[in-house]
Amino acid sequence: MVSMAQNRSLPEVLRSVVVGIAQCKNVVLARIWLIEQGDICATCRFRAECPDQARCLHLVASAGNPGGAKADYTRLDGAFRRFPLGVRKIGRVGKLGEPLLLPGVRGDEEWIADPKWTNRDLKKEVAGRFRQDPFYRLGVFPLEVPPLRERSEDIAQLAAHFVRVTAKKMNRPAPRFTKAHAEQLAAHDWPGNIRELQNSVERAVILAQNRPLQFEIAEGKDIESSKPKPAATLATHLLTRDAHKRLERESIVTALKQSGGKVFGADGAAELLGMKPTTLASRIKALKIVRGRP
Repeated sequence: MVSMAQNRSLPEVLRSVVVGIAQCKNVVLARIWLIEQGDICATCRFRAECPDQARCLHLVASAGNPGGAKADYTRLDGAFRRFPLGVRKIGRVGKLGEPLLLPGVRGDEEWIADPKWTNRDLKKEVAGRFRQDPFYRLGVFPLEVPPLRERSEDIAQLAAHFVRVTAKKMNRPAPRFTKAHAEQLAAHDWPGNIRELQNSVERAVILAQNRPLQFEIAEGKDIESSKPKPAATLATHLLTRDAHKRLERESIVTALKQSGGKVFGADGAAELLGMKPTTLASRIKALKIVRGRP
């Protein structure tokens, strides 16, 4: 704050902000864009995608930690110094003003500004852009690791491990990881592989705050499952009040069967449904559900 107060111009203040952020742990790159009038539309690499060439995002401050790489993260004249509003990741954030969560990256997302940044198959690259001698030096003992979606039996153990590790880092007791959690995670396709799983677990542990774990597995265009889905699941159906009550009743009855009629406590029906036990008890009474009998 003192260093920013000493600056007398907006560019100096913005520069102090990104430098301060870049000095934080695990930060690689910090940048600030401002919305201004379009000025290089004729040469902008996003001209074909730009919906409105009147205004765009201008890169005005940049700083980072390149590590061992020979990169200048303070440059403001690079290929991505302008972004159209609503285009790619930066443009979306600039237009909506909302953060964009990236739990996992496959490498083929349409918002990636440059596909060269993603992983490449070196075997295919040897035929053209990658030299053979370093390829064979690296390939002493290659290991083929199948994607997480092909070894769903490992998901529960990995998730439980990430729960313990994350809780230890945060110096708090590890939340209970249940069979219901394992089944929920195993149903996801995990296009981002282990990194996506780890991010989902860490997010759940952070948000738990001494409450039961709740996994919010993002679904959408960026990380949707590659498995074909039945057409019925893609449509939105309106439910009448009676149909809604019937579905609620069926869910509660199923949870009671799986928990052996237990409502409260670990592995109880309330925990399986993600509800407060008192709320579930009142719903059981309201729906006139007799335990042990639908």
